[in-house]
Amino acid sequence: MAKLLYKVVFHNHGKVYELYARRVTASAIWGFTEVGELVFDDCRVPASAILGGEPGKGFTQMMKGLETGRIQVASRALGVAQAALDEPRRQAGATTEPRRSILDNK
Repeated sequence: MAKLLYKVVFHNHGKVYELYARRVTASAIWGFTEVGELVFDDCRVPASAILGGEPGKGFTQMMKGLETGRIQVASRALGVAQAALDEPRRQAGATTEPRRSILDNK
């Protein structure tokens, strides 16, 4: 039985691109769609478009990009953690009675 394929279409600088993927998931938390297991059946790539500029160099270039992605994910996680700390503090400092804060109820 053949695996299900998803057609992923996106626009970039006035051009339309089509990809086929075996896995597509949406993230409500981060606000993006993850596309996995791209399918490149019968795909021909011109020599000028080879990742890394020459055969055998693409994996190294790709892994450098993944490292950048990990830094971005860590940065987002840090921002979410900071917001999770700041918001309760802000709410706790808000006045619930005239001239009195929740923090004063120790």
